[in-house]
Amino acid sequence: MLRSHMRGARRLRFGTIVALLFVAVVVASGVVGAAAAPSPVPEPEPAPEVQAGPEGKPEPESAPDEAAAPSSVPHSAIGIVRRIRPQSLTVEVTSLDSPLVVTVRPSTALRIGGRRVTTQDLRVGDVVLAIGRPGPRENLVASVVALVHRTKPEPRR
Repeated sequence: MLRSHMRGARRLRFGTIVALLFVAVVVASGVVGAAAAPSPVPEPEPAPEVQAGPEGKPEPESAPDEAAAPSSVPHSAIGIVRRIRPQSLTVEVTSLDSPLVVTVRPSTALRIGGRRVTTQDLRVGDVVLAIGRPGPRENLVASVVALVHRTKPEPRR
């Protein structure tokens, strides 16, 4: 009987130690998480430097440079081909007010079903996906143009 009583005491001590370790881990992780969390109060930003003009008065801030303004040309577009030229495609994109000119360079990968093609293989009315970068003339300089949906050829008359 004494042995069974000692076994019960050992189990109780072991259970208590496990419970205390669990509580210690939970509390420690909460403290570490709170220390790593960003402060809920934002730090104040430093005031912009004001340069004095010729009479010692502060000069008004200059207007932002128009070249730094964000371009309205997207980096990718999906739309219907309306005009085909050797170096460009005019694509009608529903999210834009005017047609988008997609510039095609020799390095542009034109693909139809995984096969490399030229602008001559595209048709007016085809739906294409163009991916590239905004160009200087409100155009998209394409690195990839892929056919999404092929139009049926017009019947011969």
